[in-house]
Amino acid sequence: PSSRPREKLLAKGRQNLTTAELIALLFGSGTPQQNAVALSEALLKKFPLAALENVTYDQLITIPGIGYSKATRIAAAI
Repeated sequence: PSSRPREKLLAKGRQNLTTAELIALLFGSGTPQQNAVALSEALLKKFPLAALENVTYDQLITIPGIGYSKATRIAAAI
């Protein structure tokens, strides 16, 4: 996956982005340790997309790099 999903979206359209890249767009940024795409991949590894609607904030923030701000963005999008 691209580490620049915003540019990929503009150049190729959303249908050409992976799920992790789309979630990365919701995050807006990653952490000093990992970019937003890597953070999204960590999220999806722990909670598959189909399970996200049932995941709580407290479960989301167990993933390093995801705090309440990013957790609320996920909850709003699901």
